[in-house]
Amino acid sequence: LSGVLHPIYPEVRKYWLSWVDFCVARGADGMDFRVCNHSDRSHEKEEYGFNAPALKACKTERIDRDEIARVNGEAYTEFLLDARDRLKGKGRRINVHVEAPLLRPSSKDMRWYPNHPHNVDWQWERWIREIADEVVIRGSYHLRNATHDFIVDRISRVAHDAGKRVIYQSTIKELEPLKQGIDT
Repeated sequence: LSGVLHPIYPEVRKYWLSWVDFCVARGADGMDFRVCNHSDRSHEKEEYGFNAPALKACKTERIDRDEIARVNGEAYTEFLLDARDRLKGKGRRINVHVEAPLLRPSSKDMRWYPNHPHNVDWQWERWIREIADEVVIRGSYHLRNATHDFIVDRISRVAHDAGKRVIYQSTIKELEPLKQGIDT
């Protein structure tokens, strides 16, 4: 997703869905969605998602980060549901990336991860159950440590229970363990 657009706006969802239409029109047999990007990032990460329409959709009158995260997460999931419907309507597939940082329980834990907007309840389990044909695990960059195993096991368990295939995308940053014992 380009930039720091917000899915609470119908115009943003329409723009994102135009990319789905663009790809389908050119013969893509499916699309892969991930919330992380390498483009523009919000300079005020802690303030992301407090747009007037998001605040209006909150069920509380006071500003509540958990409630704003719920509203923002629902807006993004609604976009994915619309994308799924468009793709499925054309006989295409949809994959979703579930990245390691999305398993963090709160936006406070996301502060160290610059590529995701804050204040969003990333509903990755719902994406697996209701949206994805396949699930891509991404963002666990270490070999077989406890955090890595927890992330892979948890996502895989949800995907398995939903009858979804799992793809593990690795960007290994610690290559020394691989070099040990390998005769070149």
